[in-house]
Amino acid sequence: MTSSFSGLINIAREGRKKGIFLFLTTQSPCDVPKTLLSQIGTLLIHRLTSIEDLQLIRNHLDEHSQKQIINLNQGEALLTSINLLKDVQLNFDKSDRTHYNQTPLL
Repeated sequence: MTSSFSGLINIAREGRKKGIFLFLTTQSPCDVPKTLLSQIGTLLIHRLTSIEDLQLIRNHLDEHSQKQIINLNQGEALLTSINLLKDVQLNFDKSDRTHYNQTPLL
């Protein structure tokens, strides 16, 4: 395990005692070490289709939500948390804000 992962695991485990919380984002739950994933209490999940990704997060979701994840559209996500009684489906409106960046069009 790399030192960066062990540092993140330490923050997730011990940081709450000192009021430090970890916000982690990834496109694939498989990128997150299982030890770290087990410390996460809240997930915001967009569409996942990889069987490996779905298996990793299945303990965080009820059966209905597990089936719903593969059918989420752009702008939709599921919020699940140990602090929620029920998973919540979220719908995000596309921003009309103009982004001034230098991203090349391919």
